[in-house]
Amino acid sequence: MNFIHYRYINKNIYKLFILLILYISCTNLLAEEKIGSVTDISGSAISINQEGDEKELAVFDPIFLNEEIFVSEQSVLTIQYNDNTTVIIKELSSLSVSEFENSEVRKKFKGKTEKGEIIIESGSIAKASDGEMLLDVSNIQLGVRGTRINIGVTEKGDAKVALAEDSFGNVGEIALTSEGQTENLVNAEQVIEVSQNREISRREQTTDEKEELVNVNKTLVDVSKINENELDEKLERKLEEGKLEDANNDGVIDATDIKVVKENIKIEKQANLDFIVENSKTDNTEFLSDVLDQSDEKNIGETITKIIEVKENLIEDVVDNLSDKENTFITSSSSDEVVAVKEKIFETIVSNESDNSAEVLSKVMSKSDDRTIKAVINNITEKNLNDQSTLSLKVMADFSEKNPEKLEQLEETSSEDVEKLTIDAVQKASASNEDVDLIAKVVAVTSDDIVNKVVEEVSKSSTEEKQNLSAKVLKAIVDTEPTKIDIIEDEIKDLLIEQTIEAVKIQEEKITDIPIVDDLTDIVAEIIVKTDNSTASKIIEEVTNIETEKNISLKVIAGISEKDSEKLTSLNETNKNEIEKFTEVAVQKAENTTQDSELIAKVVSVVNDELANKVVEEVSKSAVNEKQSLSVKVLKAIVDTEPERIEIINEEVKDDLIEKAIEATKDQQEGTLIEEEDLTDAVSEIIVKTDTNTAAKVIEEINDIVTETNLSLEVISAISEKDESKLNDLSENLQEEIQELTEQAISKAENTTEDSQKIAKVVSVVNDDLVNIMVEEVSKVSTEEKQTLSAKVLKAIVDTEPDKIEVINDEIKDTMIQQTIDATKDQQEGISLEDEDDLTDLVAEIIVNADTETAEKIIDEVNEIDTETNLSLKVISGISEKDNQKLDILAINNQSQIEELTQDAVQNAENTDEDSELIAQVVSVVNDDLANKVVEQVNNAVENNDEKETLSAKVLNALVENDSEKIESISEENIEKLIENTVDVAKKQNEGDIIDDTNYTDVISDIIINSETDTASKVLEEIDETETESNLKLDIVTNLNKDENFDEVLEDLKEQSENNDQILSNIVDEVIDNIEDDEDFEKITDIIKDSEGSSLTDKIIESGNKSEDNKQVVSEVLEEVAKEDPDKVIDIIEKTAETEEIVELIEDKIENEEAITIEDFEEVFDINISPN
Repeated sequence: MNFIHYRYINKNIYKLFILLILYISCTNLLAEEKIGSVTDISGSAISINQEGDEKELAVFDPIFLNEEIFVSEQSVLTIQYNDNTTVIIKELSSLSVSEFENSEVRKKFKGKTEKGEIIIESGSIAKASDGEMLLDVSNIQLGVRGTRINIGVTEKGDAKVALAEDSFGNVGEIALTSEGQTENLVNAEQVIEVSQNREISRREQTTDEKEELVNVNKTLVDVSKINENELDEKLERKLEEGKLEDANNDGVIDATDIKVVKENIKIEKQANLDFIVENSKTDNTEFLSDVLDQSDEKNIGETITKIIEVKENLIEDVVDNLSDKENTFITSSSSDEVVAVKEKIFETIVSNESDNSAEVLSKVMSKSDDRTIKAVINNITEKNLNDQSTLSLKVMADFSEKNPEKLEQLEETSSEDVEKLTIDAVQKASASNEDVDLIAKVVAVTSDDIVNKVVEEVSKSSTEEKQNLSAKVLKAIVDTEPTKIDIIEDEIKDLLIEQTIEAVKIQEEKITDIPIVDDLTDIVAEIIVKTDNSTASKIIEEVTNIETEKNISLKVIAGISEKDSEKLTSLNETNKNEIEKFTEVAVQKAENTTQDSELIAKVVSVVNDELANKVVEEVSKSAVNEKQSLSVKVLKAIVDTEPERIEIINEEVKDDLIEKAIEATKDQQEGTLIEEEDLTDAVSEIIVKTDTNTAAKVIEEINDIVTETNLSLEVISAISEKDESKLNDLSENLQEEIQELTEQAISKAENTTEDSQKIAKVVSVVNDDLVNIMVEEVSKVSTEEKQTLSAKVLKAIVDTEPDKIEVINDEIKDTMIQQTIDATKDQQEGISLEDEDDLTDLVAEIIVNADTETAEKIIDEVNEIDTETNLSLKVISGISEKDNQKLDILAINNQSQIEELTQDAVQNAENTDEDSELIAQVVSVVNDDLANKVVEQVNNAVENNDEKETLSAKVLNALVENDSEKIESISEENIEKLIENTVDVAKKQNEGDIIDDTNYTDVISDIIINSETDTASKVLEEIDETETESNLKLDIVTNLNKDENFDEVLEDLKEQSENNDQILSNIVDEVIDNIEDDEDFEKITDIIKDSEGSSLTDKIIESGNKSEDNKQVVSEVLEEVAKEDPDKVIDIIEKTAETEEIVELIEDKIENEEAITIEDFEEVFDINISPN
């Protein structure tokens, strides 16, 4: 037993021993794993492995896992790890890496620093999404995510951490963990500090700290570049110092080992350079460019070739940066290998052209030798497969602008290349403003020879879709450097000008479908203005001679005038004949439009007097036939643009223009000239804006023209509207002309509201003398077919400027008022007067808006007019509707006049709903005295005229509907008489004595429901007192029951007086007493059926107690109701406790489906179930 146990123990000890041996072996193997290399050292540093073996470190020495690195005082060590992490360890600092794996399965970097300061530029592990980089620093742990960091640990154990933008422009993140708490740092401006007591704080980085992190770039570039000469020097020095290892394992350390080590280093550096390329972006290639700039030619070429293969979008920015550094690989052609790489470079940039490509290639050319420049030009001109590209033009423009001297030098040494670039540049240029400006840039700075080459190519290319290229290039040249026009050879210049004007013609005539966006006539004007007179004259001659029906000459000459007011005058001095011919053609080809007239006016406004008169004279000659109205438009355009220029026009020419202008205006008014623009408005504009002498000529021409149209009124009205003082000013100097114009305006005015308003417009602004001249003329012509003109003009005046009524001469005013009322009477009586306007409404409007004196004059005329129509009523009603206080105000000043108007209004009112409404409308707004006067007149009219006996009813109903409260202001006598007449009319209608479409029983019911309680009470009382054999009272009760508001009205009546309730009971008793036939019986039955416990039902049941006959009728009614709705009957008789037995009896009958008979109600009336 003991033996077995002993063997078991020995067996397990043996297994443990084996495992221990394996662990030790693995640990030794891991400890010997190379994870990086020393890439730079200044001073001294050592490494200590796990066994405690110490080793002094030298450049390119390997770094192994679990080694602790110590850097001596005044020393700095740089290590580059296998994942391209770079660590700069400063003096008296330490670092050890305990875990390092960079495989597909696992990516982890774990290190530790206990003192000093280190700067880390993270590599692929920290940048990978699944990577983990951890650093133990004093009493905290850092998690690093793709960034550049600075870590410092003091002797006391205090730690600080800061981050910065890395070489690729990234700012990552640091997670600081201490005692389970995590603090994140993402701000490159901040520092996190952790005390030995684990207290965490933040602060801003100091300037020195920021600079320290930025200055790391130089170190990173130095350790990343590949310069084989420098490698050789460092390795030879290492061999001399005895620090080189036996790399080829031949047992001897000599120069052969340098080659092996060098290859290994190159592999590592190339891998690092690949990492830099992979992480560089188009907007951040500075670091990559710096590394290449410090590398040797061979490795630059290899790296650039690789960039083109794997990340060609970086190449343009890299070349741009290297050109700025004047890197010789880019600028010189030292070997065929370099030339071959650069061919790839330029081809790549051309094929991937960007907005920056031209500037980059231009920069390369400016800093390079001829062979490189030739390569650039060949690639641009021969290998650019993009048909839409203008790269050659952009390059040439940029190159000529920034390096004009180099371009001239290149023309001397490589003229073929320059010509090749020039031809390609212009041929591929479009006619866009951008391309044209680029061509002009080239022309502006280059030599005469290059200028002529460029413009010659422009003239060759200015065809078809680029037909406007010559024009735009010429303009761009004069905009940029106008003196360059002088050096262009005459033959080429003439061709350019010819092409330019031909393109203008094509644009204006729309000969081609190819769109030309720019206004070429404007471009031509711009060229003429900015170029020398010789070139300008050539262009003007070409414009003048071009065969076209379009107004090219006018547009050009107007453009010149607008851009430079002195240019035409200057050209006229040197080439008078050409300018006169130019002007003549411009006006002859002008279209009869406002636009072309304005263009002519622009010219007239700026040229000298001689040329201005030449232009106007041509206008006068051309203003015939289809251009008849051109004279008006040009005159108006001149006074709109520069009115003083009218005065310099030759009198004979001016007279001719004015005559044609008025003739055209007349023709338009008479309909023989079709013209969109209102020429009368244009003529008035001319009069308003021009000088007095010209205005007089225009007015005289209007006065002398023979026409039946209202031309004069149109003009004079428009003048008043445009300038209120103009007619007054003119009348001071041209009294006779203005008076004649005014008289003609009125005499030719049409009898329309429109013309009346025009007259009123003039009256509203002119002086008193002119006002009276105008209205006197109105009174003269206000006859026959213009009979209503006075009325319309008076209304238009009070609408526009009512104060002007007061300045009219009394005699004229009286005449106009008489004419107005006569016309109104004729319209009302239908005497051969057709007019759309309601003249009674016009009269009311005049009265309301005029002064009191004028209003009284009109009312007097209305009162005195002899007519059987309701003219007075319509007028007084119109006044009430338009101004509810006007009649009261007028009554204060002249009560008898208003009473007479009221009396006539009612006496002549027709017995219609319409006139009743008008009367009610007056009553509702006037004061109480006047209201009673109106009602009194209504009652009198009813008594004195049988034909109007229903008027009271209609007026009372209209009053209730319009303003029931107004009834309270009517006297007791008047309202009682109205009610008496109304009930009497209803009675007579029911008895068949009156035939009328209006149902007056319905009217009375409406009055009771809708009027005030006092009025309703009086109506009920009048009904109760009325003796009639008709069904009047039954019909009224039936109507009241149908109205949903009756119970509410009845309650109000009860509250006012118990007598009202008794009156209604009396009416119901009489209704029951007088039931004669089935129709009457059915009406009572319907009242009970339709009721919801209404007061009328109660009154009907109550009437059954008045007599045996009534009891019989009501019982029969209840029996009839019970057939259809027994519950209704139960509700009626259930209202008092004494009927309980009867209710039970009826309910039993209902349950047993037995008939309910009259006998069942016998005890109802004996008990008297009525609530009253």
